[in-house]
Amino acid sequence: MAGDRTASNRLAQGILMPAIDAAVSRYLFGSGRQRFEKEDVAQEVLAHLYENQWEKLRHFDSTRGSLTAYVWVVVRNWIRDHSRRAPPPVPVEDPEEGIQPDSGPEGKAQLAQIVEKLMAELDEEQLLLFQWVHFQGLEREEVAARLQISLDAAYKRIQRMESHVKTALSAPDGMTKAEKARLS
Repeated sequence: MAGDRTASNRLAQGILMPAIDAAVSRYLFGSGRQRFEKEDVAQEVLAHLYENQWEKLRHFDSTRGSLTAYVWVVVRNWIRDHSRRAPPPVPVEDPEEGIQPDSGPEGKAQLAQIVEKLMAELDEEQLLLFQWVHFQGLEREEVAARLQISLDAAYKRIQRMESHVKTALSAPDGMTKAEKARLS
């Protein structure tokens, strides 16, 4: 601890690392908490002990116990203090893996066309029903209460709206009802 590198290396390799390794194994794997990699924790604890020329080891008192027991306490305290932090993020192989292929400008343009088509095909109440049911996820009872109609009437209106949506989106020539009316 006086600055002799050879003595420091012998202390770390011959005494501290085996004790740290055993303590880390005990506290991480014995308790089922595998939030950290064993080798990483052992290195961090050794670095913690080595800070400021072994300052933490200067607190060791051989009359109160063995060095191994002291190291076990340091490891336990380090793990307890650091397990409160969030674990390091898991590296992602491909950052674009979760992105849908149609999330770019082409997908947005296609979505805009679908929305325009639905707005042309559905009346105001059907658009409102579509929003409530498919975007807000309202239950049928809530839809009936908002429209002040019976539950059976709400089911029928929702079925009609969904039928219009299917018809609008499955038009083979891509023309909406309004477009066909304009051409005739």
